[in-house]
Amino acid sequence: MAEDQPKTRSLHRVVKATGWVSFFTDLGSEMIYPLLPDLMVGRLGATKTTFGLVEGLAEGIPALVKYFSGRLSDRVPSRKWLVLAGYSLSSAVKPLIGLAELVGRVLGPFWVMGLRALDKVGKGIRGAPRDAIVADYSEDQQGRAFGYQRAMDHAGAVGRRYCSRSPTRRMRSCSCAPASSA
Repeated sequence: MAEDQPKTRSLHRVVKATGWVSFFTDLGSEMIYPLLPDLMVGRLGATKTTFGLVEGLAEGIPALVKYFSGRLSDRVPSRKWLVLAGYSLSSAVKPLIGLAELVGRVLGPFWVMGLRALDKVGKGIRGAPRDAIVADYSEDQQGRAFGYQRAMDHAGAVGRRYCSRSPTRRMRSCSCAPASSA
């Protein structure tokens, strides 16, 4: 009876790698961004309107950048450089948000806004090329490949809750993961 069932092939290693990179990137984002309201409004003295502007830009920027990134992705010989650039940009700017208080109460909110925008530019750059790579390497398993990639991304959000409740030593190792995964 088991002989009649089709054998399930493993996902390509490139698909698995994109899933793990998405996991660690989302883990890093989910550890930092819940702290932004307190940082901006509480510690930097920004208004709630300013914070709303920052978050609005953060939601709108990737949509715009994805369009251009997708078009570029179809024209370049290798998409991996766009994906690498997007993940690298996001991973490089996230830790710099912690320096906002050093910039001061006047410039701090603009510092956070600029870094948050750069992070989202990175997200926009990597999104469409990453999805195209997953499609390229998924052969006849597109649903499974995209499901795996999205599941890993969402697992990073759940992982933040684990890291934030862990002892300090484990939390430090979790917070360093996004930068090392890019």
